[in-house]
Amino acid sequence: MDYFRRSIESRLFDLSSRLTASPSRWEDVNHLLLEVSKKQNINEKSFLVNFNIDRSSIKEDGRLVFVLMPFNPEFDSVYTSIKDACSRSGLSCERGDETHKSGGILKYILERMLAARVVIAVLDGRNPNVYYELGLAHALGKKVVMVAKDVGDLSFDVSSSRAFFYKSTDDIEALLPKVLLPEFIEE
Repeated sequence: MDYFRRSIESRLFDLSSRLTASPSRWEDVNHLLLEVSKKQNINEKSFLVNFNIDRSSIKEDGRLVFVLMPFNPEFDSVYTSIKDACSRSGLSCERGDETHKSGGILKYILERMLAARVVIAVLDGRNPNVYYELGLAHALGKKVVMVAKDVGDLSFDVSSSRAFFYKSTDDIEALLPKVLLPEFIEE
């Protein structure tokens, strides 16, 4: 089953990469979401109620970092580097596929984002799921660190936001604990 899941995710990642290879193609693929987001006023409380989530019952863990990223073996080394950097900073680090949950994964991801002090979004590959979850993290008022290997991985709507660019996973391990995480963790 795990092999089948990884195979499907790999194919979805490849297709998504082709469909969103440039900012204009990304806009073409996501034009309906962009239009709806302009017209809708999202109410956080009613949104969470739809997932049977009571925000007041979720305690924020000041040491938890939740990572949004493509679930693709190509990014395993990136996640390992983020996790190692967090660990060296005395933080715990999770992503949505580490705990097997039956049913919809989105409720679990929302609960873990709400519990996290910081959300790290790996934007490599312009994965639509990651961008959707990034938008939810912003809407929930979470502190977000955006990470990408290339400026081209940022869509137009977040390209003006602060992002951490890396050339290798060594950059993540060296700079994330020193430059970005202390800014968000220590208040």
